[in-house]
Amino acid sequence: MVSKMADRQASLRDLVETGAAEYPVTPRWLWEWALDAILRQVLLAKFPEGISLDTPFNHGGAWHKWRNVIGGALPAVGRGSDPSSWGWTSAIMLSPAAFHSWLKETLRERKITIHPRRAVGAKSTLREDVVAFIAANYPNSIPAGITNKKIAQDYKSKTRIVVSERTVRRARGRR
Repeated sequence: MVSKMADRQASLRDLVETGAAEYPVTPRWLWEWALDAILRQVLLAKFPEGISLDTPFNHGGAWHKWRNVIGGALPAVGRGSDPSSWGWTSAIMLSPAAFHSWLKETLRERKITIHPRRAVGAKSTLREDVVAFIAANYPNSIPAGITNKKIAQDYKSKTRIVVSERTVRRARGRR
């Protein structure tokens, strides 16, 4: 059984815009690389049924092949034109998975560092972890005689993470 996600296609325009936002590359470079990859058939574009790169279509009142239109767009992109405003760029459909796979490989080949995406929200700090530990282990209040040093030792024994007395003191709300 084939899932619907496997059939899902997105326009070249949408993929370039999201790719430029997600990865450290300018839209202009991404347009150049993507159009060139389509011409070289490294990226397989999905056209409406019966249409290929060499099928003529009416483009601005004249009949052109997709290959010639895309090839003619490359120098314009190099001069700073923005293909996202061209209507034909939304007619070219690609698999999002194939596009992002190609993009990651292209960035690696060009030695552009891809930073892993962080999870949403900030990473919790050690102090916040100690606050949670104190709340869990001393629900009412910290008994008299329990020092910051003892709390730090207990934290280390349960989590295997070393914490200083200063961090425990700050977690308890004291400077």
